[in-house]
Amino acid sequence: MRHTHRRGGVAVLAVGLALVVAVGSAVGRESQSGPIKIGLVSSLSGPAGLYGRPVADSAQLAIEEINAKGGVLGRKLALEVEDDASVPATGRLVAQRLITKDRVDALIAMTNSAVREAFTPVVKRDGLPFVYVTLYEGGACLKNMFSIGEVPPQYNPVYRHVVGSIGKKSWYLIGHDYVWPQKVLPAARQAVRKAGGTVVGQDLVPFGTTDFAQIIDKIQASDADTVLVALVGADFGSFLKQWRSFGLNRSTIIVTLTMTDDFMQALGADAKGVYSIFGYFEDLKTTTNRRFVSKYHKRFPKAFAQNTLSEGTYDAVYAYARAVANAGTTDSAKVNAALAGVTFPSAPRGALTIQRSTHHVNQTMYLVRANGKGNYVLAKKFPNISPGPQCRF
Repeated sequence: MRHTHRRGGVAVLAVGLALVVAVGSAVGRESQSGPIKIGLVSSLSGPAGLYGRPVADSAQLAIEEINAKGGVLGRKLALEVEDDASVPATGRLVAQRLITKDRVDALIAMTNSAVREAFTPVVKRDGLPFVYVTLYEGGACLKNMFSIGEVPPQYNPVYRHVVGSIGKKSWYLIGHDYVWPQKVLPAARQAVRKAGGTVVGQDLVPFGTTDFAQIIDKIQASDADTVLVALVGADFGSFLKQWRSFGLNRSTIIVTLTMTDDFMQALGADAKGVYSIFGYFEDLKTTTNRRFVSKYHKRFPKAFAQNTLSEGTYDAVYAYARAVANAGTTDSAKVNAALAGVTFPSAPRGALTIQRSTHHVNQTMYLVRANGKGNYVLAKKFPNISPGPQCRF
């Protein structure tokens, strides 16, 4: 599935932020005329397909806003979208096509970690600026990669709060069997233990799992009071329904890292009471976010809710535009240098800073709880949380 959007104009943006999208360093990409092309790889189908549409819409909104103000350096921005189908081989193919055939100036991706790892060699070889917006396991270190997504150290203050202040000390961990849960769950185990809690069990399951009866029996037998869930897409919905139907909602709480706002709304009353940890949620009550959400729903009246992945994509487009404006060129090396250390004090999610040393961002984290009526309610705010050591540049 391929969507190509080209929009025009240009002028220097007075928007701050720091994130990536890429500019070309290969033949033919250094042209300083014509549209500046941004490639977006997103999951529009497959297990993570439900996340993809708001991501593409948010990138389009950012580009339209920027072009309405004149664009960047007198040039319009154009968006080219590719669907990775949540499959690593497909992700590598479409990313390579955007970079080598379409000659995009920048790449933004909202993909799972397995897909990202599949196309990383292509991105590394080309050297174009690459902004990764997905929450992920951390530790992906390329000179031309910038990560806006949440990483494990940013969850730690929230885990401590759940153990210490909410008093939930006995945890069971479940996730899909691929690189992100394989790394994020051991990090959670360590953080829970440091906070004074205990991890009483863990399961990793393949994509496409629909029957969780045996795992639910294990959770019941473990006397856990908290279930930390790192399941993606429809499989999480299946787990949640069975968790509730087996009565586990009476003895445990769920803390999830993946139930984005749009998914929460789709789950309806089944989501009631579930906690989530994100760097952004649509009902964040700030003037900047209200304005952003209003513009988004006005532009896309039938759109799903905003979420941490889609809002991060919006930020990434603005970050790249800001870096190009500061660099005065779309030259990849110069734009990469401009992205490192950029701050975005007025991002819809709250102030962001890309660290020069790690290419990851400090950000405010939010523990939110679904009210069963399609909204998240803020339970606790954790300002300016560091991504931890990550990389060294």
